[in-house]
Amino acid sequence: MKVTPMSNAPDVRGSETARKTRETAGGLVTVAAAAVAAALCCVLAACTVTPVESTQVQSSSQSSAQAGVAAGESASSFALYTDIDADDAGKVHVDISSIGKDARFFNYRAGGTVIQLIGVQDESGTARLALNTCQSCSPSPRAYFVQRGAELECQNCGLTFPVESVGSKAAAGCNPTMIQTLEEQDGVFVMDAQELESYAGAFASWEGTTK
Repeated sequence: MKVTPMSNAPDVRGSETARKTRETAGGLVTVAAAAVAAALCCVLAACTVTPVESTQVQSSSQSSAQAGVAAGESASSFALYTDIDADDAGKVHVDISSIGKDARFFNYRAGGTVIQLIGVQDESGTARLALNTCQSCSPSPRAYFVQRGAELECQNCGLTFPVESVGSKAAAGCNPTMIQTLEEQDGVFVMDAQELESYAGAFASWEGTTK
């Protein structure tokens, strides 16, 4: 029987296979690490972008709010209720540019009595001004007017009248009481304080809103 002696020479093919296996495993580990790193970068990038977007939205909201404040300030440049006084010549002035489609009210004080005027533009854009009490229902506490679209409603009798009746000489009955001395001068309504004060009795128990 012939015995073949075992060779002490290294198994080159086995070593080569093992080396390739290790290189392949190392490559896979490298690829996996790169993938994890890429995913982590994406997560970090997403986290970084989110605050920027929030800041932009917040800035946009702040700009809108500031614009709203500015618009509100502009709209309120002429208050709904305004106190007026007589000048040294005994004249009371109301700026016509302050009167628009929505009725505004002007309070003149005669002693402890508020005498209120109502100003509004008619459909043609003409500014009108009269006393905020009616010719028929005065001096009832509720003899004042509230605007309902293009009409005024007497709060005492409930009748309604077109805004064209404000300050009209032709208007009679339950219409706003006209101011006899009312004149227009250079874009301003001018009237005698003495006449306004003569209506104090009509407003003695008047319960309209003044502010």
